Amino acid sequence: MYWLGESLYDMKQYRRALKIFRRVVEEYPTGNKAADALLKMAYSYLQLQDKANARTVLAQVLEIFPQSRVAQLASKTLAELQ
Repeated sequence: MYWLGESLYDMKQYRRALKIFRRVVEEYPTGNKAADALLKMAYSYLQLQDKANARTVLAQVLEIFPQSRVAQLASKTLAELQ
């Protein structure tokens, strides 16, 4: 499912990708792609010019997966949005 979201994101279908990434997080919250799906949700929001929701999701990445590689990317992106 995660890779379907990636494909949609790459095709610039950000709203559809966002829905798929959300499903990944909801259906597999402890899965190996949950953190990546959250990050891509934030990136999708950014592509849709929705910085408020992007910030919220980036903060979730930092809260839920603080020691992950994805958290480092989220932190960097969040700092760029300030």
